[in-house]
Amino acid sequence: MPEEWLIDGYNLLHNLNSRKAKPSSKISRESCLSRIAPFAASKRCQVTVVLDGVGHDDEFTGFRLPVPARPAGGRQAGARGFCVVYSGPVSADAYIERYLFENKGKASFVVVTEDRAMADMVRGSGARVMSIRNFIDQLKAAEKESGDILFKHKVKAHGFHRPFEDKI
Repeated sequence: MPEEWLIDGYNLLHNLNSRKAKPSSKISRESCLSRIAPFAASKRCQVTVVLDGVGHDDEFTGFRLPVPARPAGGRQAGARGFCVVYSGPVSADAYIERYLFENKGKASFVVVTEDRAMADMVRGSGARVMSIRNFIDQLKAAEKESGDILFKHKVKAHGFHRPFEDKI
């Protein structure tokens, strides 16, 4: 069964910013999303960040990973990729709750939140809950893994692994 992650975006952002020692070094939405995109690519699953409110759909196109063709009326559950959605007139919690209800049984869901009421609802729907702290640890691991992969490709690009006769 495919795995799908739903992240309460502002919950994550506020939690990240509350951990900062200097208020002047606050993390922006864009910076937060740029840390989540490599995680989505390394997990090879669908990751959706849900932000409260209304915004322009094309605002975060630079962060999106390709998602297979969408059926009419929304995103396909279980599709691999990364996207950011606004919850519209409802809260991000209500959006996630409705999404879990509408797609129950189509994927294995993981919801990232620190909201206790939301966590209880998610567990009741059969999805897993991950705390922000555990998710940040996974983000760090994904960043390290992608950095290691880039380093290996860089070394290969310089020809260190070619046979000696090919170097001349």
